[in-house]
This record gives sequence, structure tokens and C-alpha cells, in this order.
Amino acid sequence: NGLMISALAGAHGVVEPPSGQPADLYLTRAIEAADFIRTHMMERTTVMTTVGGKERPAEVLLLYRAYREGRGRVLGFCDDYAFYVQALLDLYEASGGDLQWLRLAKEVLESQVLLFWDEEGGFWSEPQMASSSHAPTTTTLTNITDPSSPLGVFLRTKYVYDGAEPSPNGVSAMNLLRMDALLQRQDKQGVEHDSPYLRKARLLLGTLFEKMPGEGMPQMYVAADWLTWRDELAIKQILFLGDQSSVEALHRAFKSRFLPTSVVHFMTSGEQREFFRDATPHLTDEEGGGDVKPQMVVCEGRTCQRPCMTVDDVHALLDR
Repeated sequence: NGLMISALAGAHGVVEPPSGQPADLYLTRAIEAADFIRTHMMERTTVMTTVGGKERPAEVLLLYRAYREGRGRVLGFCDDYAFYVQALLDLYEASGGDLQWLRLAKEVLESQVLLFWDEEGGFWSEPQMASSSHAPTTTTLTNITDPSSPLGVFLRTKYVYDGAEPSPNGVSAMNLLRMDALLQRQDKQGVEHDSPYLRKARLLLGTLFEKMPGEGMPQMYVAADWLTWRDELAIKQILFLGDQSSVEALHRAFKSRFLPTSVVHFMTSGEQREFFRDATPHLTDEEGGGDVKPQMVVCEGRTCQRPCMTVDDVHALLDR
């Protein structure tokens, strides 16, 4: 479902729906699928985690593996979380910056870290809990490699090679890097502060490439390429400013070009401007308030191009 939501979100505005179908067909279906998972296949609960040798409660979103006439009891695996986070990030962009999807992506990613992260680097495929009741209150995260545990299994695995589906670690590395780019902390003087997303992405890629060199993991190489571009301040930050309905044509023009090392910020509403003012204060220099004319601005590091005011401007800039 996560991969299908990403496909639908990517098709919106680029692929024409079948004759007689509404123009937003693919986006509508993506939203329906994402909302079904959020409503029927997720559960908010509290778990006890160990940090610095001390136990503390933490709230997580549990994602369930299957649904048939009701939610099953088996918890999702790492790939379920990774694909859903990727889908939510894609849906945030396709929907013109609907922050509910970005906020949910952040929460699901942080839950994934609690349930699957290996402090030596990378994500286990199995959660620390193998199953859950339908209405837990507080659950202690169980080491499921302990066979004495009622939830125990003998082995936790870690997948990095792509097969019919991309590997959960490859997709998760990209999710961490995209979230870092969306929510990176940088002050007005341009001093950047490494986010926990970036630190985990570096550890994941460094550890897994060292332990498992070779071919068969293109998604990991995509993430490594993004990280290289990021370190060279070459990730393109695309800002859409002005009224939401007025920037749709500019956004479609942007989506018609392939920019794999870019991240999109929408500042077309007061809520969005306030959100990114808190999350990425260095970008608010460009947003110019709510009365700015519809435009797209492309920034790399602290340098921004002249605003694109028309579709032709967008194509001319991106085709250079």
C-alpha cells in the first residue's frame, strides 16, 4: 500500500487520468489509501523505552501488518513503516504541502526508530514486539530475540539488498535524509545544526556499506548519492510562495522535470509559513509574507535563484 500511494502521488499532475475521470483522480485515491491506513491500521500507545540505562515512557504509533474484516494482531515490519513514511512524504508534496501528511510522516518515522533502530547502525526488519492486543495501555518493548519471551523469536534480520521491493534500510535512509532536508535546523547566520535524522542516516549508510559491500542495493546508493550532494550544499530547496491555487500550475511544471536531489517547501498558507518558520528559519527570508505573488524559488545552500513567475520560467530554469 505504501508503494502504491507513492506511485499515485507521483502520477498526480504528470499522468493524465483515463478519459472521463477527474483530474485529481490519482491524488484522491492516494489520500483515501493513506487515510484508511491511518484510521484502521494504526494504533497510538505508550511503550517503555530504555535511554541511558533508565526506563522512560514514550508514545508511539503501531502500524499493523494486515486488515481483513478488521485489523489483525500482527505488527508491521520495518518495510511497512518505511514504505508508509515514504508515501506520506510523497503525499505531502503531491497535495501542495498539506501538513497533516508531513506531521504524520514525522511521527511514524520516529515510531519506526523506537521499534526497529539498531544502535550499531541500520534498522532491524522485526519490531521489538511481535504482536499486540487491540487496546494496549502501556507496553514494555520486548527483546524478541529472547526465546523465553512470550513474544520471542530466535533471530532478528536486517535487509539491505533490493529485490522485487526496495530494501527497508535503503528506503529508510532516504526518508531520514528527506526529513532532515525538510526540517533541518539552520539559524539566520547560516550555521547548520545536524538533526537526529541526519546522524542516523550517516550511521546507517556508513555501517551497512562497510559490512555489506557489493551490488544489489541500488536504493542504498541513491541515499548515499543524496548524502554526497547534501554535504556539498547542492540539494535543491524548492519554495512555492503565494496563494495555494495560484501556484498549482508552477508546481505541475516543476513535477514535469526529474529532480531527484530536491526537496519542496510550500509556503502558500499562514499555517505553512508558521510551521517552516519554526522548523527551517533560514527559509523565511524568502517567503515575504502572505501577499507575495505566486512564484517558485530554487535555493542551494544560502543562494537562491531569481523567482520563477510563469510556467515558462520554471521550465527554462530547470532545463539549464
